[in-house]
Amino acid sequence: MSQTVRWISRNNSKPGRAARGDHIVVHAAPTWTRQTEDLEPEAVAEELWAEVSHALNLPPVRPAQMVAHLWRHAYVDTPLGETFLFAREHMVGVAGDWCRGRLAEHAFESGAYLGNAIVDALT
Repeated sequence: MSQTVRWISRNNSKPGRAARGDHIVVHAAPTWTRQTEDLEPEAVAEELWAEVSHALNLPPVRPAQMVAHLWRHAYVDTPLGETFLFAREHMVGVAGDWCRGRLAEHAFESGAYLGNAIVDALT
């Protein structure tokens, strides 16, 4: 892949999603994002689509809709290194991808483990 694009997903291919049309989600690489965070979202979307088209050798098509959103603090440089945090004496906890890594799977695992800890504390 390029140094611009980190991840591409064909979102409509997930189970239970509408079968008509394609819905592509593109995550930009963190370094490129930091270098271009002041650009207008439309310019970001255009540049990312150009990179995706090139990387996937797509015909010259333009999506019906393109939207770019900057999640300024979405990427975790250094995860916490713990699955979750839970203060049993106060019955309060926190979980998220930032605990274990940077992926949605990390957020799911973190939340599931915290949920189990809460259930254990209540029994």
